[in-house]
Amino acid sequence: MKRFVIFTIILILHSVSLRSQVTFVIEELKISNITPNLIDETFEEDEYDGPYVFFKCLLINENDSSICIFPSKSIIKVTFNYMNENYTTEVIAIPFVDHDKLILNHKDSIPIFFGLHLFLGTPLWSEYKNDYRMTLLGSIPTLIVEYVDPNLKFYSSRIKRVIL
Repeated sequence: MKRFVIFTIILILHSVSLRSQVTFVIEELKISNITPNLIDETFEEDEYDGPYVFFKCLLINENDSSICIFPSKSIIKVTFNYMNENYTTEVIAIPFVDHDKLILNHKDSIPIFFGLHLFLGTPLWSEYKNDYRMTLLGSIPTLIVEYVDPNLKFYSSRIKRVIL
């Protein structure tokens, strides 16, 4: 029984250290449509859908061994907090999800790209709102991307660059 407990502890510590050696960062956020152009008589179809955020994420294997991920069976979630309320949206990163299996060797990285109207479908979105700057200032610092596949789960650790 004592050996089983020791083995279980070692196994748990090994799995925690493996996950901590994979870096998942948001390299860049490009934010557009912060203030719809209400002066011009012509506007784009999705102009009133609120801010559009294009994500450039990077999954980096810092571990000495290889890691296998399964993008076609994965879920990618974007979560942010605004005024002590969490909002979550699932996204599809095409063509990333077209791969059944990807191997990340030591120091390999995989880019993940996707975009979404961040506030669409949340109470923060209003079709009559014409300036989302203050809402973005409260939510962008709390933004986290979560990658989940059958064997692994990673959370973004930081946002490197925001472009308005």
